[in-house]
Amino acid sequence: MKLTSPKTYTIIRKILEKKQFTQTELSNELDISWGQINKTTNWFLKKKYIIKKKKYELWDPLGILNSIIMFRRLEPLYSLTVRIDEENVLKTLNEETDVILARVTALNYYSQYFRENIIDFYARDAREVKDLLSKVPGDGVVVNVYKEDLNVRDDIKIIENFKVTSEIRTVIDLFCSERAYTAHDLIKEIWGIEIEV
Repeated sequence: MKLTSPKTYTIIRKILEKKQFTQTELSNELDISWGQINKTTNWFLKKKYIIKKKKYELWDPLGILNSIIMFRRLEPLYSLTVRIDEENVLKTLNEETDVILARVTALNYYSQYFRENIIDFYARDAREVKDLLSKVPGDGVVVNVYKEDLNVRDDIKIIENFKVTSEIRTVIDLFCSERAYTAHDLIKEIWGIEIEV
């Protein structure tokens, strides 16, 4: 099963969010066929990522996240360094482009555990963003631009007038870029799981 196919990913994302579900509930909420829900649910049961009680229950969210990594590595389309402070980069991006803050930058809105002088975001038009930021000379803030994937525009929140990936999408992105340890607090908050850092 390819976990990053659009429908399968949508199902996975909802399971990670709901934690308890019936197949009919998922089918109705997501407008995805009961058969597709059943196929994904059975695969997760075999892997012991979910268990069946009165409803299906999320049992091993970290197992799901680690399985997604087999199908998705999140690497930037490009990185560049700009000589303006983080606040000005974010302001410029927010006012002049249509970006979604992601990874470590999104994590800053959900957790105080980890801080890094990096700005990560998804861009619809990466070339436009690169052109805009490359006009700013020098070194200072590292900016990583990622290609939009996995229905990212359907999985955002508006925080302080910025589009930011949701908590769960942020954790998925951090796992897929080998930065899961940075989401330590957020993982505990969402699923009640301690991970070693």
